[in-house]
Amino acid sequence: MRASGVAEEVTEKTILLDDLATQVDEAKNEEMRRASTEDSTAARSEEAGALVRDEAMKSQGNRSELDLRKFMFARELEERKKDREHEVEERQRDFEERKMDRQREVNERQKDREVQMQQMQVMQSAMTTVLCSMH
Repeated sequence: MRASGVAEEVTEKTILLDDLATQVDEAKNEEMRRASTEDSTAARSEEAGALVRDEAMKSQGNRSELDLRKFMFARELEERKKDREHEVEERQRDFEERKMDRQREVNERQKDREVQMQQMQVMQSAMTTVLCSMH
């Protein structure tokens, strides 16, 4: 046998070397496929890690947004509570002022009645004196 037009004889040794070279090439190809697979697996793993990181960041962002919303809601509730307390205090002051005004009016009316009573007594005394002097 002659190999590819070359003037040499194909011996058993040549066949074994060719088989060995083929096996080495196949092993290299297999190694490259594994490396490629490992690279793509690593890339997929890295992509998955990046995806997980992105989701975690989004989740953290959502948590931060949720925390912000909770804070703002609590702040709004606190402001409303303070507003209600202020309204209650203002109503209480208004009530006390109206109560004091009514009490002043009652006192003034009482004084007016007392003055009228005194005037009536003075008039009655004067009439009694006039009537007594006529007799």
